[in-house]
Amino acid sequence: MPPPPADPDDLDLVRQWLLDRHRTEWASARGAIYRLLQRAQTTDGAPMSLSDRLKVARVVPRALEIIQEGERRAWGLDADLIDYDALTDAQLAALARGRRPQ
Repeated sequence: MPPPPADPDDLDLVRQWLLDRHRTEWASARGAIYRLLQRAQTTDGAPMSLSDRLKVARVVPRALEIIQEGERRAWGLDADLIDYDALTDAQLAALARGRRPQ
């Protein structure tokens, strides 16, 4: 991972550096979860106990949910994609009342 930008006031550069770092970290986290899951499924050929299978069944989906939430933020997928400048006054008023434009 490259070091942070030399100019901390260059917000575009800092933002891009942080996004790149987050993307790399989320990819690492996803890989770690996959490796742990694979290891849990192949414990030296011995079948996993019911207790261990239940733990994996509970922990893995939650871990993936956390990873996916972080990835959405890191990749900007949770950004509001509404072009507010293109909305009419009526649409802006509806938005102010909590109704999202179509």
